[in-house]
Amino acid sequence: MMARLGLTCVLATGLTTTAGRTAAAQPAPAPASAPGPQPISLAFIQGAVPAAPRHRAAAARRQAASLGVAAAGAWGATSFGVFTSWKTARLGLAMSAPLPVLGAARSRDASIAVAHAERAVAEAELGRTDLELVHDATRAWLELARAAGHRDAAHAATARELALLTATKERASAGDAARSDVVQATASERRAVARESADASSVVVASAELAAVLGWPADRELAFDGALAMPPEVQPLAVWRQRAAEQPALRVATAERTVAERQVEVARSARWPVLSLDADAAIDDPTLPGTDFHAGFSISVPLFGRTAAGIAAATARRDAVQGEREAIITALDAQVVAAYRRLEAARARVNAMEQDVLPAAREASNVARESYQEGVGGLASVLEGERLLAESELEAWDARVDAAQGYADLVWAAGGTP
Repeated sequence: MMARLGLTCVLATGLTTTAGRTAAAQPAPAPASAPGPQPISLAFIQGAVPAAPRHRAAAARRQAASLGVAAAGAWGATSFGVFTSWKTARLGLAMSAPLPVLGAARSRDASIAVAHAERAVAEAELGRTDLELVHDATRAWLELARAAGHRDAAHAATARELALLTATKERASAGDAARSDVVQATASERRAVARESADASSVVVASAELAAVLGWPADRELAFDGALAMPPEVQPLAVWRQRAAEQPALRVATAERTVAERQVEVARSARWPVLSLDADAAIDDPTLPGTDFHAGFSISVPLFGRTAAGIAAATARRDAVQGEREAIITALDAQVVAAYRRLEAARARVNAMEQDVLPAAREASNVARESYQEGVGGLASVLEGERLLAESELEAWDARVDAAQGYADLVWAAGGTP
């Protein structure tokens, strides 16, 4: 039983080949209703990411940001007025429109630049969301695999304990074993049954947590499909550290820095005056031979507008965003190194458990059991051998899951590149 963990890398890359672009593959739906738990593969879980609520929400934010670009290109509002007077004109019309020069032009250009930068942030956010979904779904699936492995190991241990109890009762009936041996074997078998029941409950919990990641009904029971393989050999650490520069979280931080820089330009544009065209008409003025028209220009000057304070605040926000970006770079590099080291340690642990510890534990358990069945050994050695074997099986399985999780973490920290 082992995972196709190479898919973690491949599918993560496919979902985030460019900032915010989802894979061309059709979204995988939630599993159809069927009696009993449904075996779910890692490939199916990762393919379901485009249908997850978190992905749809991020895609909607990207769409909103794209629409915001067109809205940002609007000029300042043109004002219209209607007036009258008591002694002269019975009706007057007035208009004031900002001209596309000076402060109005600078403010519009800065606003458009901010909108484009915000759209880039939304694109990067979608990429980050997809990669995090792949990572979260992979880890949740691996926890389901861990729980299923514990349950299966507990089931095998229960079967061995039951066989031991049967053999002990047979020896006791033949007068070759004490009643205390039967009591001990019975207690050990019952403990194994209780452990198997608890591990089965853990599978249900892991199933609900996996369903929650992808927005599926929490009461739908999912089952590990039994495919868990050792992660492939990975390239040197230096290669992974370089690839971390493509991590969507870093792209988001870079895009947010650009937004902050554009907002500084918006604040600076407020220092410029706004030139407006003003026009009015006096209709049906009895003091004039006809309708009279007036036209002129007005200029709005930002006196007492605290523009310097606005620029200082925008600059401070830009510096803060830059600091956050540098912190993300440091954190990602640390995560890559930590994940790489955990993967190395897990690989070594898997090799030690499967090549040395687990074979030795099986042999010790078999020898003790055979000796007991032949009437040579005591029950205590059999129980100790069984305990050692059960623990070794769990540790070997945990080591495999830890190695798979270490690889998934490494792929995520490096941005999902293979």
